[in-house]
Amino acid sequence: MVLVGIALWVVALVVVLLLGDRLDRVWTWTCLCAIALAVGGLGIMRWQQKDPRAPRPTLRAGRDPVRGP
Repeated sequence: MVLVGIALWVVALVVVLLLGDRLDRVWTWTCLCAIALAVGGLGIMRWQQKDPRAPRPTLRAGRDPVRGP
């Protein structure tokens, strides 16, 4: 889902750049910052998945995390 969000922000950036001076520059910076934050967040998520010391959720006896008790 994060990759879809990044792609949507890239599309928005392209549209903003094509519109040029008809829009305020704040929209260009908004798109760029959103892309940068999403890429950074994606990197952190992948880094956490590779960390063997990261705590993993455990199942309690008789409890299904999807369906409940």
